[in-house]
Amino acid sequence: MKDLISDILEHLNRNEAVGIATIVAHEGSSPRSTGARMVIHEDGTTLGSIGGGSMEARVQEEARGLFQNQREPGLLFYDLTPADLDSMGMTCGGRVEILLDLVLPTPENIEAFSQWQAVLKKSQDGFFLTRIPNQPTALEKTLRCLLAPDGTIPNIFSLSQAAANLIRETTATLKTPGVIDVEDALIMLEPPIMPTTLHIFGAGHVAVPTAEFAARVGFEVLVLDDREEFATPDRFPSPMETRVIQNFDEAFSGIAMGPNDFIVIVTRGHLHDKTVLARALNTQAGYIGMIGSRKKRDGIYEELLTEGFTRQDLDRVHCPIGMAIGAETPEEIAVSIVAELIRIRADLAS
Repeated sequence: MKDLISDILEHLNRNEAVGIATIVAHEGSSPRSTGARMVIHEDGTTLGSIGGGSMEARVQEEARGLFQNQREPGLLFYDLTPADLDSMGMTCGGRVEILLDLVLPTPENIEAFSQWQAVLKKSQDGFFLTRIPNQPTALEKTLRCLLAPDGTIPNIFSLSQAAANLIRETTATLKTPGVIDVEDALIMLEPPIMPTTLHIFGAGHVAVPTAEFAARVGFEVLVLDDREEFATPDRFPSPMETRVIQNFDEAFSGIAMGPNDFIVIVTRGHLHDKTVLARALNTQAGYIGMIGSRKKRDGIYEELLTEGFTRQDLDRVHCPIGMAIGAETPEEIAVSIVAELIRIRADLAS
């Protein structure tokens, strides 16, 4: 999400309009869920995806009309055809509702997206609102603003009290983007979908593919190790980050962990694993996983129980780590770990 917003702002600041396609509703099988977004540039290049295949190609073609003033922003409805399903590698049909929008490089849009970027960077509360008239007469009528945590809606929307109250009531329970019909306009409501940060403790042979695969599926990855020659940008290139720590006893120093923080423990030894696990159990991390056999796990658990941890504490830990797929090589183990991370992330978001 943050990469998309940065891309949008980069083009707006160059006085270039940007097309945005966002899935706002879906029924049955669909390639991506509500909130998936694709940024479309006038030269046809894109960033992000709403599912690929022929449906995405049709949306890109519709977006061309936005730039040529041949169509107005609005909702697109797609009943996925057999050809769509085949191009996406799917077998069951569904219906997808997509908001296709054109963002003009106005000061108001630059300000709105800059505010939204700040919210996402600081993991703050707030909703991004986009108002598209049901019968637009000019592209400038598409308005955007930020709904403040206290429910304040900028006057730019010129809403009645009843409409403002409806937006506040809807956003009170909304976890994914949605669209409501308010006073002759469609208003898309987008909650801040906070990025999930994966903290990998240990920079060895399993950490390398785990970090790479996790970054590819949207995790923000930080790899920590006390070996300078292992925790390097060469082994973990951008957008992954590395940090050389003094020792694993102080590995959590300066790191605040919440439900959107995941922990994977793959250090080079039993002692370090136990040290990191003990620190991890004192956080609010949404996921804690530790590599190792059941025998190793049971030994570490017994030691932690004697140190005051409870069985309830240990029930938070996924060990042996990863989904049971018979993984043996570092790459296969990484696949099993990241598959488990994706499942837990989806459960937390639902």
